[in-house]
Amino acid sequence: MMKIITISGIPIGPINSSVVGWAERMQGILRVQSIYRNRKSVISANLWAGILRDLLELNDPDGFLGVRALVTVTIFFFAAALPMEAGSKLLPVLNQRIGAREIAEGRVQQLNPGDFFGMEPIDDKVVRFTSYFTLDGNPMVLDFAMFSDRTPATRSNFLNYIDSGAYVNSFIHRSVSGFVIQGGGYRLQSGLNEVPANSPVVNEFGISNTYGTIAMAKVGGDPDSATSQWFVNLGQNSDNLDSQNGGFTVFARMTKDTLVYAQTFGNTSSGYFPVYDLSSHIGSAFTAVPLNGYSSWDSIGANNFILFPSVSLETLPDGQAGEDTTLSYTVTSSKPTAVTAELDEDGHLNLTALASSGSATITLTASDSVGNEVSEQFSVTLTDKESFEGWKERVFSEADQKDDEVSGAAVKTPSGLTNLELFAHGLMPGVISKNPVIFSSTLADSYPLPSYTFPMRNDISGVSYTIEKSSDLGVADPWVTVDWTEKSRVTENDIDLITLESPSAITELPIYYRIVFTAP
Repeated sequence: MMKIITISGIPIGPINSSVVGWAERMQGILRVQSIYRNRKSVISANLWAGILRDLLELNDPDGFLGVRALVTVTIFFFAAALPMEAGSKLLPVLNQRIGAREIAEGRVQQLNPGDFFGMEPIDDKVVRFTSYFTLDGNPMVLDFAMFSDRTPATRSNFLNYIDSGAYVNSFIHRSVSGFVIQGGGYRLQSGLNEVPANSPVVNEFGISNTYGTIAMAKVGGDPDSATSQWFVNLGQNSDNLDSQNGGFTVFARMTKDTLVYAQTFGNTSSGYFPVYDLSSHIGSAFTAVPLNGYSSWDSIGANNFILFPSVSLETLPDGQAGEDTTLSYTVTSSKPTAVTAELDEDGHLNLTALASSGSATITLTASDSVGNEVSEQFSVTLTDKESFEGWKERVFSEADQKDDEVSGAAVKTPSGLTNLELFAHGLMPGVISKNPVIFSSTLADSYPLPSYTFPMRNDISGVSYTIEKSSDLGVADPWVTVDWTEKSRVTENDIDLITLESPSAITELPIYYRIVFTAP
């Protein structure tokens, strides 16, 4: 926590005895700045408890200490950082993108929202950036609720900047409406200078860059380059920021009562904080600086910037996070005549395709017990035929879809059939059934003509089949494709019962046949 104390009309000499003793008793860091004859002399001393007790060695480059004049002394006192601990409060997050879906007409695809959303524990204190500005009589502050466990290296790195006071007098140097506000890189302290950067921190991407989350900025092409700069997501930035440069590490979330201030700071069209290109004056990083009351470079002052003279740790305010781990969900479809989206009594999301073409955008929102929300949007494309990938999305969990040893096309199931064969025959994983393919033969000139009868879905796409033969199951005699003709096809709903017959009689034994399904 920072306290600012200004003492006017005191002689320079007594600084040693009065100020130093007070600072040592408070066990903090003391910085003294005196102003004399319109010139500045920075008189600084770092006073950690037990290091300097009896003597303050002052660095007085302008030689003002020899003048026993009345001066104004401003003391910036940074109290020892309050301990940050994981509390009992939680905030909702999006852990995994749902991603685009494909559903065939008449089919239902079921999702478990808990595979994508979750509740994340937060610290018992927030990091509060306090600005000079007010809104409706209230100070405009940004409260960062830090995730306790998810990003340990990033959390520790960020708190180091808080503890050292590095963010004091920092400001928002970049604002892109509907996208981000960015700070932590520069400060106004004895002029414009960069926030002293610590060593880069390892990337810890995991939580999605949804609206209201806070992430670390970094250098393009280097995932592990984040130092001091941070940004607040003012849009649903998952599509953009989750997939580039290793993903941007989300380490905190705005509290719901202070998110409005971040929105106001980042609303470039409101008239309060329009952006200005100051790059010709102070460098290429300042192409979109939000300023209030700015008229010209000649008259610019600290009061024009979104400046944070106080950056402190404060107890998490009441009502900003809950303790219930349960999330409630709501869902909407942009085109319910094409795709319906409904939540059943078990909490599953059911998507039903009512058309054979077109698309819809589904918005799924998770809410906690005190009203914090996080949303995910994904598209659903409608087809008249179901692909194998669409079938996987429909019948496997989100985790199993990503595990080729579970949902891969060639994986053998307990029934002895592969996943692709189940898909082609219209069967389901986990349902034990005998192989539906029937081999038979008819006599022709005393030699048997082999035939195959099997069910095949007529509402799928991308699947083809061939018949192969070998005399020893492919050990020494490789499997080769043979010609077959379709003898009959009987349709019942979405299943065709197909019978194929070979024009070549079986003249030698042993001989083995198999049907092989393939898909892209």
